[in-house]
Amino acid sequence: MNTLIPSRQSAWWSTSSVGVSETHRELDRSLSQVRKYLASTVSGLERVETLRRLRDVVRESLAVGWDGYGATPVTPVTYAWACQFLMALPSFIPMPEPAVNPDGDISFEWYRDGQHVFAVSIDQRGLLHYSGLFGPKSTYGTDQFAGELPDEIARQIHRHLSDTD
Repeated sequence: MNTLIPSRQSAWWSTSSVGVSETHRELDRSLSQVRKYLASTVSGLERVETLRRLRDVVRESLAVGWDGYGATPVTPVTYAWACQFLMALPSFIPMPEPAVNPDGDISFEWYRDGQHVFAVSIDQRGLLHYSGLFGPKSTYGTDQFAGELPDEIARQIHRHLSDTD
């Protein structure tokens, strides 16, 4: 028997498999292909669109003074770190809005309203600087990016997405 179980960590269905027949194995393979297809068309498409928006904002910030006030251009290293950060976000986290800061860092923002915002910026050393406003409460900090979303930043994104203040 194959039972569909909603996963708490993702929008997709996971399976609990107890069947042994050839029919079961074929159904299990088909369901696996459907899950992969859905993941690639929804969360994968959202990620691709966010990477495109990132590319576009970086293209506009490659020259010294790109903002008209002497802003520092984005370096290829910072851009590479930013792409890796986006790719490290789990599929169940909504994609943030990318932007370039005047110091050449790249930032990502999850915005709900003026009182509920979480932002992460990454610099050319791979340092992640984050800050969040959760109604009357706030947080900030720094963490090193090493290819995976740091636990504290994951907790703060979850806090922002689930905050009901």
